[in-house]
Amino acid sequence: MDFSQKLKNEYRKKLRYRLPSFVVLIILSLIPSRGFGISTCLFNWLFNFPCPACGLSRSMSSFLDFEWSQSFFYHPLGFILLGYLILCMVSNDPCYLTSKLGLRNDIFKIIFSYKCLALLFLMVWVIRIS
Repeated sequence: MDFSQKLKNEYRKKLRYRLPSFVVLIILSLIPSRGFGISTCLFNWLFNFPCPACGLSRSMSSFLDFEWSQSFFYHPLGFILLGYLILCMVSNDPCYLTSKLGLRNDIFKIIFSYKCLALLFLMVWVIRIS
């Protein structure tokens, strides 16, 4: 592998989490905290039933506008996902806290895993629809 290929791979690694997180945070800061007035959820449109992520963008947008109670009303997990996006943008590593605080990586890998997050979203969804 030549030097330019190594440089490209290193550049991609540096932007792996930062760029998508930055783009999502910019979009969330531009979205009105009350939403657009129309539902953009395909799941809700097809089944006339809210999905597990319904209200998430409004929740994060409200949190960025310092409307914390409204943010929790839209979706209780919005601030957690927003914090995770900010952590990914700042550190470019989702397990950044584990190295800085000297905590065990396997615990945080479980907590920040997709399975745990999906289970948490599923539990909140069941509570919200019941």
